[in-house]
Amino acid sequence: MVKKILFPLATALWLVRNTKLSREQICQFCDINDAKLSYLEVMGEVKPQNPIEIGQLDIEDVRRCEANHSLSLSSLIKVTDKHKKALSTDQKKMIPNAIAWLVNQNFKLSPESIARLFKITRKKVNLILENISSTEPKNPIMYGICTREEIDIIISSVSEKR
Repeated sequence: MVKKILFPLATALWLVRNTKLSREQICQFCDINDAKLSYLEVMGEVKPQNPIEIGQLDIEDVRRCEANHSLSLSSLIKVTDKHKKALSTDQKKMIPNAIAWLVNQNFKLSPESIARLFKITRKKVNLILENISSTEPKNPIMYGICTREEIDIIISSVSEKR
């Protein structure tokens, strides 16, 4: 899990104006540098956002860190890197080849598992499987369509069901 916060600039500005936290604590929590924080204070282009109201911070954590400036704030929000960016058009065109590669590797994946892996519909997977002879198998990892870990997770979930 990667800890990130929403609206880091607005949160930083609110923390500067409404708490006794050190600039270092605020910069570390909001993942910004001191120069950017100074710019925010002077320019006032950003509307401050209360991180406590939106559930990013706990008031007790803020008070604890105000009392001891060597402590770090911890975000209540946990964001995973699971949501990767969308596939490019070229990568989408490679999905049939990737499915052919999986079939050739004898992973014995169901259309549902393949659909989950590539984030496409089962109907599309079934169409690709019907016309698999016209596709050239290509490793989906090499083309950035999915990761080895994603394939391993799908394979292990299929193995556990058997």
